[in-house]
Order: sequence, then structure tokens, then C-alpha cells
Amino acid sequence: MTIRQISEILGVSRRAVQIYEKNHLITSCGKTKYGHLLYDEPTVRHIAVIRFFQNLGMSLKEIRTFITADSKQRHDIYRCTLISFHAKMLNDQNLYDTAEMIDSMICLPDFIDQIFHAVSSVQKEGKQP
Repeated sequence: MTIRQISEILGVSRRAVQIYEKNHLITSCGKTKYGHLLYDEPTVRHIAVIRFFQNLGMSLKEIRTFITADSKQRHDIYRCTLISFHAKMLNDQNLYDTAEMIDSMICLPDFIDQIFHAVSSVQKEGKQP
């Protein structure tokens, strides 16, 4: 898939995809005969995950830390990110209640582990994100 196709499907700018690559969050898997970079399906899913975390307020550096963390650390980082995001939404009102609510809602660690299992599989194939 080309940057243009990714941009159309995910609603990300071409520049954002280039920045993700520059920051070693993704890598292309080849080029078209015209020299356009190509990205495989796992990388496209990875871009969607990056956008999700950016929308929660994480920086690219924080996302890279998240990606390289083990399962427990990812869970902790994700929890803290959700608490921070929710606190912003509530203007820091009832932060403790927010933390408890998020704790009760968190069912995404398994989803996150599945994503990073897929990413790990890609990395093992020699395609470092």
C-alpha cells in the first residue's frame, strides 16, 4: 500500500507517515516501479495504533517507549495515558474517581498484546517498525 492509499484510508497526512518512518516507528517494505514507498498490512495497522495513541495525547517518543515496553509496562503506560486523557477531558475534576473508572473499564491489555504480538512477528521477519 502506498502513502497515498494509507492517507486516504486512515485519514493521516503523507507527512505524518513520513515522520513515523523518520522516528523509526514504521518502515516501508519496498517500492513501486515508480519509486513510491510501499507498506504492508501490519504496518498500516501499526499506523492506526500510533494515531490512536496520538489522539490520547502521547508524543511519538512516548509511543516508541510504549512499543518497546514489556506487557506489564505497556499496561501501566496505557493506564496512565487514559487517566491523563480523561483528566484533561474533565479539567482535572474527580481524578481519583476517574482512575477507578478507568481501572474498571480497562479490557484492552489483551488487545494491545495482540497488536504487539503482530508487530513482533513483523520485527522477527526483519521489518523493524
